[in-house]
Amino acid sequence: MLGYDGKTDHGNTAWMLAASAFVMIMTPAVGFFYAGLAGEKSAANTILMSFITVAIVTVQWFLFGYSFAFGPGNGWFGSFQWGALNNVGFTPSGAYGYNIPHVVYCVFQCMFAQITPALITGAVIGRMKFKTYCVFVFVWTTLIYDALAHWMWSWTLDPDTFGLRRAGCGAGARQAPRHVPAQAARQAHGRARRLAAVVWLVWLQPRLGGRR
Repeated sequence: MLGYDGKTDHGNTAWMLAASAFVMIMTPAVGFFYAGLAGEKSAANTILMSFITVAIVTVQWFLFGYSFAFGPGNGWFGSFQWGALNNVGFTPSGAYGYNIPHVVYCVFQCMFAQITPALITGAVIGRMKFKTYCVFVFVWTTLIYDALAHWMWSWTLDPDTFGLRRAGCGAGARQAPRHVPAQAARQAHGRARRLAAVVWLVWLQPRLGGRR
């Protein structure tokens, strides 16, 4: 367990909750944006894709996704130690957000886990069955998003110095300051998202109605 009896800053906590709400709104907004581009036939399905992404990723994240991405583990993946938010409570974490509740940091990261697969929907509109998309969101978030987040953003306690060191296997992550791996992780997630979209474009059939 990474945590300590630190003080909670109410201002920082309020801002993190507000920021989480802003990012959460962005995911349905992506659906409405794509729906406007998709046309009348696919508009409703496109909007529903974004809303179901919020539901699937939220359940996955709180059950085991956050533990896989940020929990104790090895250099490649986390573990089930923080599954179902075990040891993720209102006490500030010693690794993530020093003066905000650990669960608030978990919620904040969940918002980004939601919007990332939602951005891929533009490549699959009219090409994929809705049930297949639901399975894809669950699998992609677990195997790709959680793994990349763990490589770049996870921290662990160093048994020798009792300080923090990076747990992930990202290149140079152990020695780099926080903002450098964060930028690299954003780029890695973006590339993984674009690669997934290209794979779907190549593998799936043309859109219904002949629209490309």
